[in-house]
Amino acid sequence: MKTVLVTSTNYSQYCGTGKKLLEESGCKIIENPYGRPYTFEELKAIVGDIDAVVCGVDTWDEAVFALAPRLKAIARFGVGVDNIDLAAAKARGILVTNCPGVNSSAVAEQAMALMLAVVRQVPRLNASVRENKWERLMFHELRGKTVGLLGFGAIARFLAKKLSGFEVNLTAYDPYPGFGGERYSFPASSKPAGNAAHHQSGNPGENERWGDSHQYLPGADRG
Repeated sequence: MKTVLVTSTNYSQYCGTGKKLLEESGCKIIENPYGRPYTFEELKAIVGDIDAVVCGVDTWDEAVFALAPRLKAIARFGVGVDNIDLAAAKARGILVTNCPGVNSSAVAEQAMALMLAVVRQVPRLNASVRENKWERLMFHELRGKTVGLLGFGAIARFLAKKLSGFEVNLTAYDPYPGFGGERYSFPASSKPAGNAAHHQSGNPGENERWGDSHQYLPGADRG
């Protein structure tokens, strides 16, 4: 019987179908009892007997792999893999997978909500009402503003679609060769970005690849 460690929280609640598939395939499943990422000491105590892991954001590196001789696969329960040492995993023949696009729309919605909260001063007004005040404030509108997207992957593209309904000028930059390292405008605009959303992974080398990426969206506020 293969043993699968699930370090992602709320696995039974949100991924019952996946759990059932593993169980029907004869796997023994160990779920996360902590409601948070595992620490190294907690992993150290159990990884020696696991064959695969469905991981959250715990750290999986050479120190852990050295204690897990049976480990053959890591399935990231999400998109980002910056918590996994990919080179070390490859060297040990451990397959690493993720779920591209699974939460792109949800993250874009959150970015949209935060942008609106800042523009409409929602946190300030929420605190004000709780203090039994009723402030009369003047607001900016998103309409007609230039919004800059630093990084133009799946999340930023979803965000661009959502922003299009607010009648904004969109400009974006992505440094990866697949995107030509170009600045994109929808429609073309030379206006500086008054609002910026930064969509960059935490993978090693990302900061060096981007450099001072705000130069590509002159005048942008960091967001």
